[in-house]
Amino acid sequence: MALYTQAALFSPDSPGIYSNLGVLAEKEGNLTEAVSLYEKALEAKPKDPIAMVLLEEALNKKRLVEDKEKSQRIDTLVAALIKDYQKKKETVSGAEEDEWHSKPLTLSFLNFKQKGIPSIRDGEDEYLLLKLTSKLQEEGNIRIVERALLDKLLEELKLSSSDLADPALALRVGRIAAARLIANGSINRYGKDVQVSLRLIETETTAVKVTVMESAEKETGIDALAEEVARRVIEKLKVQYPLRGKIISLESEELMLNIGADQGVTSGITMKVLAEVKPVQLEGRLIVPKGREVGKIEITSVESSLAYAKILEKDGDIQVGFKVEELAGVSSQGTY
Repeated sequence: MALYTQAALFSPDSPGIYSNLGVLAEKEGNLTEAVSLYEKALEAKPKDPIAMVLLEEALNKKRLVEDKEKSQRIDTLVAALIKDYQKKKETVSGAEEDEWHSKPLTLSFLNFKQKGIPSIRDGEDEYLLLKLTSKLQEEGNIRIVERALLDKLLEELKLSSSDLADPALALRVGRIAAARLIANGSINRYGKDVQVSLRLIETETTAVKVTVMESAEKETGIDALAEEVARRVIEKLKVQYPLRGKIISLESEELMLNIGADQGVTSGITMKVLAEVKPVQLEGRLIVPKGREVGKIEITSVESSLAYAKILEKDGDIQVGFKVEELAGVSSQGTY
């Protein structure tokens, strides 16, 4: 901190020096000073992207510290999550999850490592991850577990961030946080490039569902890198977890589905309709076949837990109770 302060005397117009000081102030727990230093960075270079994002995050942290009511809500939620996790461990439920009713994809970033040459600008890795999570949250079916909730959870479990290097422990924390997926990986700097390596692991099955590796030039490609990683993650998640639901009402050519905005449904999505079929016994297990495709529909409007659709084409009768599944197709960002 003393060296950065000295550097600021020689180069008062450098936003990087002030944002570096701000990162150090945050690490020492001085959010008020960090906010002031990020603001100085923006005075030196208005609209500096890293300083802007770090300032916004520091202000959010500062507001949380000052907002006793929200802090209490997080404490209550963490206590409830831990209690619920313990109850699930102790109770064996006979109810099976309905795989034809999509749930939001809740994602927790745990144990992200920095490798290779350190960035000359502190906070750049944090900036990249914040941009990546922001891009992912723009996709309606992906929810990111709040950092404040994770920090409080680790505190309650008497764990540090370094403890999450243990994969089994990271999975346990992800399950307690009610995350369906945990993301881990690394940001690696070498030569002129920065590389992001990302894995998404399903907490219940421990299966690796998505892997992405992308590189960009350090000086100019951080924003583009975050966007590309997010795009590829979203594409792969659409394949792994297509939106699914059932027809609950049918009038003329208009349908009502039992999924909506809460599950990530948006207007314009195309879905295939699958005929209802009887379950069959296979090696002692009851298997529900997917069913024959009998038509295609397009979502026309959405409510929180309901969606409305029109029939685009059909091959036979479409009935209440039939399943629907999102079609792989072309998005504004490419083929998925």
